[in-house]
Amino acid sequence: MNKSDVTLTAVTTATLMSVTAATDAAAFRHRLFWCAAQAGSTYALAKRAGLVPNTVRRYFHDSEPTRPYLVALSRAAAVDLAWLAAGEGVVPTGYVAGAVIPETNG
Repeated sequence: MNKSDVTLTAVTTATLMSVTAATDAAAFRHRLFWCAAQAGSTYALAKRAGLVPNTVRRYFHDSEPTRPYLVALSRAAAVDLAWLAAGEGVVPTGYVAGAVIPETNG
């Protein structure tokens, strides 16, 4: 393996990791959005979890919850923590990955 092969491998690996992280983040947002829709709104989910609604709204755009907030959200939505966090574990009845979820008010 020559130097250009090593560089290409490193770039390809970094690109794949970046794409995987973006896909994981989008999948998490989809699961969280589904939880909000089931609760009736982002506001309702946040209140059930004891969180500020704007904090939860940020999770739809550019941040991720800390572990305690993630636990609170999964409890408030009555979903498996592993499912909400990583798409693993028990999938809630009615959830379809990638399905269009109606906008929630609030």
